[in-house]
Amino acid sequence: MIVVPQGAIFDDMVELKGDKEIGDRINKIISALAEENDLKDVDIND
Repeated sequence: MIVVPQGAIFDDMVELKGDKEIGDRINKIISALAEENDLKDVDIND
């Protein structure tokens, strides 16, 4: 099972639509998901 930390649900990502810092903010969300689930080297290249 995947643990989804607060602030990292899909709706949180959708809210970033149009944000000029979307890549950085998505990376922060993905990093939180990765950390919570012991995943490594996760990066969304924009």
